[in-house]
Amino acid sequence: NLTPLNAPNWIDFYNLIHHCNHLQKYAPGIKVGSQANINRAMAQALWVRAYAYFCLLRIWGDAPIVLEPTESAERPLPSRAPAAEVMTQVLADIERSIALVPENGIVNKNTISKPAAFALKADALLWKAKVLGGGSADLEQVLVAADGALSTGISLLGNFENVHSTAQRKNAEIILSLYFVRDEKSDH
Repeated sequence: NLTPLNAPNWIDFYNLIHHCNHLQKYAPGIKVGSQANINRAMAQALWVRAYAYFCLLRIWGDAPIVLEPTESAERPLPSRAPAAEVMTQVLADIERSIALVPENGIVNKNTISKPAAFALKADALLWKAKVLGGGSADLEQVLVAADGALSTGISLLGNFENVHSTAQRKNAEIILSLYFVRDEKSDH
């Protein structure tokens, strides 16, 4: 039985999207720091927003598309956009992310990189082709995106057991890795 406490809720997704939109709006005006660092931050926010919309799409299908930060309570609530429009936004954000990441390879597996963006693009295009009625052109683009992800030092390990081994935590098969430990605490 669904209750207000356990029912699916997209508030957390839109909170995340709000922060990404906020960065997209104000980061171009930053005058300190290198342009590469600003571009990297914008690319990461675009990747996160694309991922959030991709999750919304897979869970709810049609979903509101919000591309500006919510800076006033007077803002009208948007209606749901068709799933195809949500997918168009996902792919547009991924393309902008790819264009803004300054490095071609993976500098740090704990941050968004071009290979991570290409991997998300391949996943989104597979969904588009198989679930949203895309076609063979989408499947061909999956191969192009996968080649983009694999062209920068990513490779399969010889033994699948080693993929999640703590001894090889950031191995050649990992494209993006977020490290979490239950009850983790750090004073740093």
